[in-house]
Amino acid sequence: MRASLRDVREAAFRALSAHGASRGEARAAAEMVLDAEVVHGVGLAALVDDLEREPWNRTPVEIAPVTGPGDGGEPAATGRFVLGSASLNRLLREGPLAVELLAGDSDVRAVGVPCAVAAPSLLDELTLEIARISGTDVTVVIGGSPSQLRVATPDGDVGVSTAQLPSALRELLVVPGMLAVRDVERADLALSWVTSRDRVRARAAAAERGMTVEADLWRRVYDASRRYLVPG
Repeated sequence: MRASLRDVREAAFRALSAHGASRGEARAAAEMVLDAEVVHGVGLAALVDDLEREPWNRTPVEIAPVTGPGDGGEPAATGRFVLGSASLNRLLREGPLAVELLAGDSDVRAVGVPCAVAAPSLLDELTLEIARISGTDVTVVIGGSPSQLRVATPDGDVGVSTAQLPSALRELLVVPGMLAVRDVERADLALSWVTSRDRVRARAAAAERGMTVEADLWRRVYDASRRYLVPG
């Protein structure tokens, strides 16, 4: 079946709001779902996966530094952090926070989130924005079988690799979960690219003609969105 950009964005927002997300969280996550659906056709499936988990809980997200051995055996800063909350960690909530931390303090080199990952491309739009702002590549590594590495460049391209991760990244990665990293050397990575032109074309086609979505997924998202107005 066909759905418009507005249909998908609004249904995702309402479904996530009904599932416990704040308006701001739901709006940001809905954009992530829309981008993943437009470019890769996986956004709605990832949203359904989230909706089948326990409701969103607005418990604070804690940022915990990961220390290493320093001089004299004292803990030393490593530039690594792990995000988490007292409730279920989820890519649509903690994932964006992990990526955004890379845009600020230059001492933050890597941020991990232990969480399930239904669609690695959910963070592409945000990582591209942070790469543009920071002027450097931003890499998201997804732990799993196989692991996946996605490099967003300041020029608007996304490189993807499912080859074996470099050992330095394997040591940092939480499985299952995600890791946002700055300044990963990509010279030796075997990457397939989704270019900025590919993304623009996909968005333009969806805006002009709508997009084909799986009927069952759309029904489930739409049914969940109705609870935004009529709680079940």
